[in-house]
Amino acid sequence: AFCVQADVNLKNFSTAIVLPYLQETMNLSSIAGRLNTNIKIKGQTKHIMNLNVFGNVSLNDFSMKDNKDKNVVSLDRLYCDINKIDLNKNQYLFNQLTINGIVSSYEMYKNSTNNFSFLMKPTKSSKTSTTNAKKEKEKPMIVKVKDVKINVKDFNIKDLTLIEPFDYNIKNINITSKDFDLNGKNKIDIVANVGKGDLNVNYEGTLNSISNMNLVVKMKNIQMKDFSPYVKNMFSCPLTNGTLALKSQTKITNNNLKGI
Repeated sequence: AFCVQADVNLKNFSTAIVLPYLQETMNLSSIAGRLNTNIKIKGQTKHIMNLNVFGNVSLNDFSMKDNKDKNVVSLDRLYCDINKIDLNKNQYLFNQLTINGIVSSYEMYKNSTNNFSFLMKPTKSSKTSTTNAKKEKEKPMIVKVKDVKINVKDFNIKDLTLIEPFDYNIKNINITSKDFDLNGKNKIDIVANVGKGDLNVNYEGTLNSISNMNLVVKMKNIQMKDFSPYVKNMFSCPLTNGTLALKSQTKITNNNLKGI
């Protein structure tokens, strides 16, 4: 076996080149963005999965539009500082993940689909044959990030399944976490402008279990009339006024619930 090492250095590489490949499975009209990489790859020729990856990646001015030319997702900048990616160990360790200026939306339609399910092209079903070959047990994925900062500039929610469509806007969503561990205990903070009000969420616990967690939710100045389409759909009368303020804490210890 031979040891190999490669440097991947890209500057302002256009992501539009991947569009034809994505269009094989997705209803897309365009992709734009500038990719920059400063990556070192080390491995062996004998085992292709014995690869280690180090370095950093950034993506600027990214946008993806569906085949109706509607924005699926766009962002100002993504930056990822890779401490180490070890494919053989299924280990992904990052020093920093920062995403700024995300703009996206979620739309629900009357045929039980949404704008993301519409995005995917139907796949042809194929019969799979079973074999007696022993499959190697997959190693659990390890994902750790020392510093996570995600900013969603604008996220719009539309429910077109109702008699009167629901259209709601959330701005300036900021998600932060230190020493994030996909399989461990985390502390995640979320703040956002919800309509004309404010939302603050603090979560402590794991992502794969709620047997031990502490969730604090604070809302203020939430305009109730914004949710009138749901009330009108159920009771045939609108909500015309009122504001909501809420502070709640949900604590679960060894599967025992305590709500405050």
